[in-house]
Amino acid sequence: MSLELDEVVRYAKLIPTLELPPILPIDAEVLPGKWGDFCRQHSIRPHAVLAYENKLRQMKVWGAAQILRSGILEGLYRHTDTVIDSTSGNFGEAVAWILTEIRRQDPTFPITSVKAVVPRSTPSAKLDRLASRGIDPVFAEDSLDAMKVAARLAELNGWWYLRQYWNLQNTAGYEPIGEHIARTLPGLGAMACGIGSGGSCSGIMPVLKKQLVGQSHRLQRVAVVVEVGGFVDGVRTELGLEPGSLPWRRCVEDVRYVGESDSLKFSAALWRQKENGGAWCEGGPSTGFALAGGLLSLVALETMEKLDAFRNAAGDVEFAFLSPDTRAPYEESKYEKNGIYFN
Repeated sequence: MSLELDEVVRYAKLIPTLELPPILPIDAEVLPGKWGDFCRQHSIRPHAVLAYENKLRQMKVWGAAQILRSGILEGLYRHTDTVIDSTSGNFGEAVAWILTEIRRQDPTFPITSVKAVVPRSTPSAKLDRLASRGIDPVFAEDSLDAMKVAARLAELNGWWYLRQYWNLQNTAGYEPIGEHIARTLPGLGAMACGIGSGGSCSGIMPVLKKQLVGQSHRLQRVAVVVEVGGFVDGVRTELGLEPGSLPWRRCVEDVRYVGESDSLKFSAALWRQKENGGAWCEGGPSTGFALAGGLLSLVALETMEKLDAFRNAAGDVEFAFLSPDTRAPYEESKYEKNGIYFN
């Protein structure tokens, strides 16, 4: 093995191994309004895929790890000491954590700086978390402007631009989660993913279709997007997704639109499961977002009298939704405006 090849392989092997996320059955009784009744009446069994269950307590480590692994194997680290990308916060934090883990094991790794270009609307708690990882954020007007700023700074300075919204390694990073869901829920009838970069959806959904192709019932794959003119932390409107090229839309049968209020209410409802003495979902707004969008899709199927086609052999519609991160980085005031208070 050449010295150069030996080096890239050595560095790539230092990227932390991630544990597969727990998949948690959700008691329909905790769902807000009449949603619990809807699930009981139609034998819908919700499950949360707790993708935040790792050392960093958020899902973006999966895409970040694969993007960095692939880039290291290509030698993209050799001509700079800095990586940069546009992010809502979590991806930048994930990149910084992984690079710190690499340098902890091998201080010769040359990347020492992470530049995260974030919208000015980024919650203060997320900015604090970036700061705790040694990241001094670069501010942009919004998510679209952040993409432009990141590209411009990378070109001007010769930095390694990770391009999470275009990089198919982002998609590949989530394929193990899709395989895990298929093994754990072989009777799955519906899956919902919120769209941030599109990486988790474009990685998980094709795997589910391939792995569950032999089942007798159908599979409804749902992408959840922020409603027009709305804002939900960690996910995007279609306008915000427009410049990216990850193929999330081709991987689903339905797209649903959800706003901030429902995202907050559904995520807070899940916290009630703790009161019942069992395991619980600590998901934040983007978790409630995916749950709400998935349920809306199931209502549409029931209205069209098509829901029965998605029932497994036991007569249930097993429904899973992705829980990307916890409530911790988000502002309590947003919840309080909707009558929801942290304990």
